[in-house]
Amino acid sequence: SFSDIITTLKNIYHINTIKTDTYDDLYRTLTSHYTQDPTHTVEKSIEIFLRQYETVFEINLLAGITYKKMEVYRVLICLNLRET
Repeated sequence: SFSDIITTLKNIYHINTIKTDTYDDLYRTLTSHYTQDPTHTVEKSIEIFLRQYETVFEINLLAGITYKKMEVYRVLICLNLRET
């Protein structure tokens, strides 16, 4: 329906307006945890990495799921338009 198309267009617009200008700051914050203390053992460095990476992994996973859902939704809308 027309309202579905409007919703899709709004979603596409909002995804494309996500700002990535804070990437460098986020990257520095994450890497600073690994370079901060030269006395860290390998085990401690791995522990810090895994703690930080858990959040990164969760964000990537949720973003991937969201993207796939939007892709399926877009296909369903296209199929619905063909039927009308």
